[in-house]
Amino acid sequence: MPRYHKPPIVEAWLAFDFDPRPDKRSWESDVASFRKRVSKDYPEAKFRFTTQIGFADDDRNELPTVTERTNSLDLVRMWSADKKRILQLADDRLAANTLRAGSDYEGFSSLRQEAFRRLGDYNAVYQPTVIRQTTIHLTDIVEVPFGETAPEIDELITIVRNLNTDPFGDTSDLMVHYTTVAPHDGGTLAFQLGRVPSGRPETMRFRLDWEKVATTACRLDDVESLEATLSADYQFLVRCFEASVTRRTLALFEPISTAKE
Repeated sequence: MPRYHKPPIVEAWLAFDFDPRPDKRSWESDVASFRKRVSKDYPEAKFRFTTQIGFADDDRNELPTVTERTNSLDLVRMWSADKKRILQLADDRLAANTLRAGSDYEGFSSLRQEAFRRLGDYNAVYQPTVIRQTTIHLTDIVEVPFGETAPEIDELITIVRNLNTDPFGDTSDLMVHYTTVAPHDGGTLAFQLGRVPSGRPETMRFRLDWEKVATTACRLDDVESLEATLSADYQFLVRCFEASVTRRTLALFEPISTAKE
């Protein structure tokens, strides 16, 4: 269950990077098999290719001649019928996204369950040796309404503040980026916060992006270890988010005191 009645999250995704089996073929050759397994739940798909072009110089100082053109598949992006879920397939990588925002957000456990289902589909087709790395990404949009006087940023966000007006002048925008080492496992946390247009004169809007990477070397059938890694990382991100905003801001999301993820 979510921790708030009105969580600020607008997107969450969970990705797995794999070490392939020794006799792996080109990943593109098995895309159709993977699509067949998931197409009922993800009926729409788009394919992104990279085109490489070879040229030969012309001795007559004319435009070079195209000698070869090859296309390689980079990414398959698949959507659920309601457009609220996305599945992304790439070479040795699988990611599950949810776009259920605010009160529609079903909690990280729902995303994790869906990702595990698709992990089973991936394993059936590609049979990788281990999960080399996991990534959790969360995007929050924080909107703060105010009256006639705009609050200072540090009244809303704990990790940034307005610059002194002397000599800098009024702070009209900001963008900060941090990279830290997570204390619980030594993994990388990348965090970005920026003020974005709200469209309403008496509302301040901030976008916060969180990305936690963990190196696992976990077997695909070791669900218990994988769940423990993901749960620890998610709880870490929640603690970081709650530490980055003030109580005034947290109150806007209507905390659920008894909720547990």
